[in-house]
Amino acid sequence: MNKIKFVVLKGFRLSLFIMLLTSMLASCSVACKNSTQPQFTGHGLLENFIKENIIYPEDAVNNSIAGKVKVQFIVEKDGTVSGTKVLEGVHKLLDDEAVRIVNLTTWTPGNCNGKPIRTKLILPVNFKLE
Repeated sequence: MNKIKFVVLKGFRLSLFIMLLTSMLASCSVACKNSTQPQFTGHGLLENFIKENIIYPEDAVNNSIAGKVKVQFIVEKDGTVSGTKVLEGVHKLLDDEAVRIVNLTTWTPGNCNGKPIRTKLILPVNFKLE
């Protein structure tokens, strides 16, 4: 049984909009009475980390390339990121930047009944030029 939680974050660097969709992997064979989602452990909020570290590729700006890149990754039981991949890409330049940002993040793992679990996250990043 998968549980899905939606968290909407607002960020405005080059009109960057981030929506974090989390869904628990089937790590628990029974429903979790006490579960928590992974928490970003970087300096400040995930929204701020992305705003401060994202680099809109110059060639993408010059060629008016914009759109939403959906990046999927797994927060492992130790909080590391693995299995990063683009689910829906826009252009290699934006896809690569979205993956780079995700790979820079660190997390406190989600848990199920007090035990760390692997958790799949999908981070859609909308690159928009104004």
